[in-house]
Amino acid sequence: MKRTHSHVPRAGSSKKPCRGICWMCDAGLEGRNADEQSHPYEDTSVNASWTTTLGSTLPWDSEPVLLSHLPLDQNAKQSFFMTDIWHNFHLGLCKHWIGSSIVCAIERLDCFPVAAVDARFQWFTDDFAEFCQQNNIHPYLKEISRETMSFPQAKSCPVGRWSKGVVASQFMRYLENFCDRFVTNQTDDQVMLTVVFGNIT
Repeated sequence: MKRTHSHVPRAGSSKKPCRGICWMCDAGLEGRNADEQSHPYEDTSVNASWTTTLGSTLPWDSEPVLLSHLPLDQNAKQSFFMTDIWHNFHLGLCKHWIGSSIVCAIERLDCFPVAAVDARFQWFTDDFAEFCQQNNIHPYLKEISRETMSFPQAKSCPVGRWSKGVVASQFMRYLENFCDRFVTNQTDDQVMLTVVFGNIT
């Protein structure tokens, strides 16, 4: 596949335009010049430009051998590679959501007893361990750090670094608990309230 989620941009801009992140459409495609349209994958509106590109271009240069003798719709062969909620959420969207939510909390909230970013990550690790102990959870990933959230510097786009879906489940339970204690009825920060309630504007 020449368009996969592994191509998702890790920074706001780069020298090499993104080729797209979805094999079903052109989401994430960055136009190389003024004549080529970009389709921001972050646009989740009903009228997102990428919605008009579903099935319009094949995600490979040469067809996978696996498909050569299957009775498939010739106009939608890429649909053979179906998606599922477990991988899309737990090993996809959720990794971005958790990473971004934790980094936003570190950067925007004043509930921490420490000021440095690394110290706040350590606070999260300790708080997560306590949460797991109180709720009889055996964490698969025990650390919330710059490394586990792919956040080496302030300009980085955080994303969880794990390959087990259960990690996302455990972190989501913890994030809900954290927000109950430090966000809901505790702050008027719109970004953090969006983490809890979704789009509130």
